[in-house]
Formats: sequence, C-alpha cells, structure tokens
Amino acid sequence: MKTYIAQWPNNSLSILKADSEWDVFNRLDEEADPFAAKVYELKDDFHFGVEIQKNKLKINRCADGENPSVFKKIKFTEKTFAKANGLAH
Repeated sequence: MKTYIAQWPNNSLSILKADSEWDVFNRLDEEADPFAAKVYELKDDFHFGVEIQKNKLKINRCADGENPSVFKKIKFTEKTFAKANGLAH
C-alpha cells in the first residue's frame, strides 16, 4: 500500500493508504469530489511539515539530500478508471 495526501479547496488535508489510484479516488469520494483535491503520493520514507500562513495551509516539503522530492502529484484520468475496470494494463 502507498500513502497519499489530499489537499482540499478549503485547505483541509486527508491522509490515507491505498492500493491504487482507483482506491484513492473511491476513498476520497466518500468525503467530497476527488477531482477538487490536489492529491500527492508520498514516498515510503517521507517527512514534511505543515503551517498556516494568512489563513491558508502551506505544506513545507522536507527531504534529505538524496531524496529531493517527497511528493508525486497524482491526477485522476481515464486511465485510472480503465485500470479499475480491467480495460487497461
């Protein structure tokens, strides 16, 4: 399972573990419209901080020198749904 973080338009966060992007989509859909969230896959070894600036949530991306990118942005596409329905490999 991978770990994901979703930032909603109101700057709240959802953090979840899921087996696939389809699983992420379905779990977020239980909260609100998944297409409205900015969704990121977190690497296995991650560390980040969160702060509020001017009433907006800011995620500080923290990583060691070997791993400069803690976040991988996820975009739900037709391929996400095709995989879930067994139409794509």
